[in-house]
Amino acid sequence: RWAAHNTGCITPGLPESVGPLLAGTTPWTDHAFSRIWHPSRAASYAEYAAARPPAPSALDNPADPLLVRIKLAAVYLDALFEKCHAGVSHLAASAGDWLTETLTRWPGHEAHTGLFLAFLNLLKLIHKRGNSVTRRHLDFYYREVLGLKRKPRVPDSVFLLFELTKSARSHVLPEGTLFRGGKDSLGKEILYRLDREVALNKTRVAALKSLRIHSAGGGGSALGDIVISAAPAANSSDGYGKAFEGDDQRFYAFGPPLETGDYTLPPVGTGIASPLLRLADGRRKITVTLVPSSPSVFPAGLSLSHFKAYLTGEKDWVAPVISDVTVAGAVLKIILDLPPSAPAVADYDPDIHGSGYDTVYPVMRLELTGSPGSPSVYGALRDIVLARVDMTAEVTEIRSLVVQTDTGAVDPAKPFSPFGVQPVTGAALYIGHDEMFRKQVSHISLDWDWVDPPVHFSEHYKGYQIPPPAPGQITFLQAVLTTSEDSETLQMMPRVPPDDLVGKYEAGLEILSDGEWEFVSGVSLFTPPGGENVIHEQSSPFLAAESPDRPAISVYDTSATQGFLRLRLTAPDGDPFGHKQYPGLLTRNVIELNAWNAAPQGDAPVLPNPPYTPVMENLTLAYTARSTITAGAPAAGADRLFHIQPFGPERQETSRTPLYPLPRFAGPDTDGVVRHNRG
Repeated sequence: RWAAHNTGCITPGLPESVGPLLAGTTPWTDHAFSRIWHPSRAASYAEYAAARPPAPSALDNPADPLLVRIKLAAVYLDALFEKCHAGVSHLAASAGDWLTETLTRWPGHEAHTGLFLAFLNLLKLIHKRGNSVTRRHLDFYYREVLGLKRKPRVPDSVFLLFELTKSARSHVLPEGTLFRGGKDSLGKEILYRLDREVALNKTRVAALKSLRIHSAGGGGSALGDIVISAAPAANSSDGYGKAFEGDDQRFYAFGPPLETGDYTLPPVGTGIASPLLRLADGRRKITVTLVPSSPSVFPAGLSLSHFKAYLTGEKDWVAPVISDVTVAGAVLKIILDLPPSAPAVADYDPDIHGSGYDTVYPVMRLELTGSPGSPSVYGALRDIVLARVDMTAEVTEIRSLVVQTDTGAVDPAKPFSPFGVQPVTGAALYIGHDEMFRKQVSHISLDWDWVDPPVHFSEHYKGYQIPPPAPGQITFLQAVLTTSEDSETLQMMPRVPPDDLVGKYEAGLEILSDGEWEFVSGVSLFTPPGGENVIHEQSSPFLAAESPDRPAISVYDTSATQGFLRLRLTAPDGDPFGHKQYPGLLTRNVIELNAWNAAPQGDAPVLPNPPYTPVMENLTLAYTARSTITAGAPAAGADRLFHIQPFGPERQETSRTPLYPLPRFAGPDTDGVVRHNRG
């Protein structure tokens, strides 16, 4: 009916039951409704009604089917209802304001109504104070009884995200820079002050990586129950960079669950960089001794299965053989072996071995082993404090030598005459090795073989006088006094060298230091039959480490200042091998032999053996060098210690204490639960 009155029409053709409802009605457009009924800006209801939606013409078209007209009427009715509902909603929202306006600004109130309104306003004050009793009671209790004080005002703080413009590469915002934050409820401007200087650049997050330290909860052993897992690409499907499949881009923040076993064991261990590790060839043995600081002790039970090792090679990392792992007296000793066939240990190259090691010298990695999801010995070693790290390199069978005689360079791979083809006292053999002289050497040795030496030098040199006699002496006879019971006979007989002639061949071992040859010791060149030709020198004080960065040696000349050993023939004096005596001795014996052949009498003269010319082969060098890293001491030399972590090595300042062998990711709390402190 309201809709029909507002449309001002009675549609013909409607059901008869609808007609009586509309009979005798008139439009309401002339009624003066108050403006509070309509939310529009119309000055009167008539003006508002004039702006209402017009009725569809189809309502008055008898040609249209009845059902169509009813549907159109329903749509129109919905639109009119929305208008009506909006007016009622506006009335409900504004009722309070209109009531206040009616009570305060309408002049037609009776006197008693005014008194009642005054009472209501006074009651409002009592109502407000009554509602504040509990708050005032708490304020009294906290402030007066307990004596609590209000905290000082804390300024509001926000985090700001900055982004440089495309043209800017960097920008510095000084401390105290103000930023507008809008206005508060009172309309006052809010300003935020930068609490520190900020340098902005084009840096972006390149990778997300995570580390998880997990306790096996009693599932480990006496050597630890800690499981380490890492995700080098945390924001990937598997934590290792696998692309997501489908729209689900969720990932495990700390890698896949341990029970899935869908990950590899991250590297954790100790790295050592040192010139001592420059080991090009030979049979190489490296001993690393970790000495703890009391009361720390390395646990018993550590074995070969708990460690793996790598050394920097020329093309890749070289894996030596760990031949022994022992714990004795709280000290951990690890021995690595490299056979002569193993590649050379070379200087560190970040392009070959990966970045992270702050050194130019060879690097050794000692890492913990284990299987994914299983505890390693990390928990047993993590909290050990080191006093020092001792390293020893023992190298034998070194053949990459620079070898020279007084006449020039020789090839040590072939037999050669170390003192020339006619040796004289003072002849020398020069032996250079670039690697050894860069280290703190405690022991050196030379080993070689003589080519076809005399079996018995005394027999070989019958008729010679070695050492040669002084001028005027007989060179091939000796006076022999024979005494009997009734006579004494003095006879001149050929001189026979003593049986210990082999021990008279001596050489002096010298080392080149700062351009000067320094004597080390005297050595015997030949040994008795079955003996070994070898020179050993222990703990020479002047075999100190030289600069590891000096140029490599290539040849010995007068400009050389270091890097060479010299083996100088010192005894016998003069003609040590009889090369000068031999021509004269041979001539005399030939003359005597011819005379004897003409008139044989007694034993025939014997021709002398040709003098022996020393020829050397299979020359090898061996040495032992040492190096020490001491905790708390100023860094000496180029030795450096690193912690190997899942995402790269980290250099340790050895001058600081405490010094740990492994990175300390987490520590046990008093309840024995391992907490995360990194990841």
